[in-house]
Amino acid sequence: SVGGVSGFSGGHCNSKIRMKDGIQGILLHHKTANGLPPLTFAIAAEETDDVHVSECPCFVISGNSQGITAKDMWHEIKEHGSFDRLKSAEMSMPSEPGSSIGAAIAASLTISSEAVRTVTFSLAWDCPEVNFLSGRTYPRRYTKFYGTHGDAAANIAHDAILDHGNWEQQIEAWQRPILE
Repeated sequence: SVGGVSGFSGGHCNSKIRMKDGIQGILLHHKTANGLPPLTFAIAAEETDDVHVSECPCFVISGNSQGITAKDMWHEIKEHGSFDRLKSAEMSMPSEPGSSIGAAIAASLTISSEAVRTVTFSLAWDCPEVNFLSGRTYPRRYTKFYGTHGDAAANIAHDAILDHGNWEQQIEAWQRPILE
C-alpha cells in the first residue's frame, strides 16, 4: 500500500511472478482513492544456481484482513532465512477496507567467509497516467517502451535487474558534460 487515504481503502491484492531469466517476485496491485488510476508495484530478484529467491506474497500490516502478519513474516526470516515454509497462495485475497497489506521477497545464498557476492533486487512501479490539476491526463514517458495498459511493473523490474549496469552507464554519460 502507498499510504494515505488509499492505503486503507481495501481491494489491494498481491500476486507472485515468475519470469524468464530466473526473475521472480511479487506484484502489489494497489487501488488508489479519489478516482486516481491504479498503481502496481513489483519487487523482484534473480534466482540463479547459487541464489535462492523466496516470497511472502502477502502479510497484514494493520487492520482486519486475515492471513500472515508482519510479525509472522519477520519470524520466518529470523528462524529460517527464507519464506519457503510459509503456506501462501499464488495470489492474495483483496485487502479489507481499513486494512493495509505488504509483501516481501528474500534471496539467500551460501558463501565462504572471504567471498564477496552481489544479489540484485529491483523495485518498480507502473502507473502509466499522470493527472494534472488542470484535468489533463498524459501517458508517462516510459509507456513508449512498456505500453499504457498498467501491466508493465513486472517487465520493468525484470529489465532493471538485467540492464541496471547499462542504464547506470548511460545516465552517467548523459550527465557527465553537465557535471564536469
